[in-house]
Amino acid sequence: MNSAVRTTLPNGLRVVIVPDRLAPVVQTQMIYLTGSAAAPNGFPGTAHALEHMMFNGSKGLSRDQLSTVSARIGNVSNAFTTEDTTQYYFQAPAHYLDVLLKIEADRMRHVLLTDADWSHERGAIEQEIARDLSMPFERFLIEQNKALFGGTPYDHDALGTRESFDKTDAKLLRGFYDSWYQPNNAILLIVGDVDPTETLDKVRAEFSAIPSGKLPPRPVIDPAPVKAKTIKVDSDYATGILSLAWRLPGSDSPDYAAAQILADVLGSNVERFLLSSRKARPSRPSSPIIRASTQVLAALWPPSPRDRTRPPYSTKFVPFWRRSVRRVFPPIWLTPPNARKLRPSNSTPTGSPI
Repeated sequence: MNSAVRTTLPNGLRVVIVPDRLAPVVQTQMIYLTGSAAAPNGFPGTAHALEHMMFNGSKGLSRDQLSTVSARIGNVSNAFTTEDTTQYYFQAPAHYLDVLLKIEADRMRHVLLTDADWSHERGAIEQEIARDLSMPFERFLIEQNKALFGGTPYDHDALGTRESFDKTDAKLLRGFYDSWYQPNNAILLIVGDVDPTETLDKVRAEFSAIPSGKLPPRPVIDPAPVKAKTIKVDSDYATGILSLAWRLPGSDSPDYAAAQILADVLGSNVERFLLSSRKARPSRPSSPIIRASTQVLAALWPPSPRDRTRPPYSTKFVPFWRRSVRRVFPPIWLTPPNARKLRPSNSTPTGSPI
C-alpha cells in the first residue's frame, strides 16, 4: 500500500488509487457513506432499493445501454448495501477505466429514479426478501441483530421488508438519493493496472464539476445493554445452531481494524483447532462460520445431521473461541452486556446469556 495515492477533491470526494500490475485489469468501487441505518422511519430497505435503482438508468445511459456497454467491455459489476455504506463496483480490462469513471460520475447526481423503473425493479428486490426469509439461518441472523441492537437503526436488516417496499415510491427514493449521494459523502477506490498520476487526472476531469451537497445529520447509534433473550426460529434443520456474538467497536474506533482482522484470525485458528481434533473423531464435524461486520463478530456453529449422535462438539469449541477473542479484545468489549450466546431450534428453548 506504500504506492497508494490518496487525495480529496475540492468538492469533498475522497479518492484512493492503488496500482497493482499483476493483471491488466482495473476495479472501481464507489462507496457512499450511507446505508440502511439512515433509512426513513418505516422504510428500512430504502438504501437497498436505491442500490438497485442505480442500475436502472441515468441521464447519460439508459438501463439497456448500461447493460450493453457492460457486456461489450467484459465488465463485472454489482453492489451491496450494509447498515452504514452502499458500495458499487465495476471490474473491466484496464484500458476501459475511462468508461467506468464516466458511468460512476453520471450516476452520482443524474440517476433517473422514475416510478416506472421502480415498479419494474421492486419485484426483483421482493424476490431477494423471499429467498432470504425462506432460510432459517438468515431469519436467525435477523433476530440476533435485533437482540444486540434493539431500539437502534441497526436492529433492522439492510435488505428491507416487503411491506415497506409496497409503500415506497420514486419520490421517497429521490429524497434519500439527494440527501446522501453527494461527492462529499463518497469514497472512490480504484485498484489495478493503472498509473496513479494519469488516473487521478481522469478522476478530476470526470468528478470535479460535481458540486458538494449539504448532508443531513447522521443517525445516532446508542445501543442499550443487551438483555438475556431466548430466540426461537421455525426450522426444518435437523439440529440447532450455536452462535457466540459480540457487539464490535464502530468504524471510528481505534479498535475497528483489529476487530476486522480478528475475524480472519479466529477463522484460521478454528480451522486448525478442528483439524487437530480429528484424532478423537475421524469424521470431522461441520465447521463454524466466522462472520464479521462493522457491528457484530459472531461464530456460528451449524452442526450437520451426522453430528447428532456425537458428544456436543461445542463443549470444546466454545471455550477455545472465547479464549482467542479475549487475547485480542480489551475486556470492555467482551463482558456482558456486550456478549451473547444464542441457540435457535425448532422445538426447544434457544438461548441463554453468556
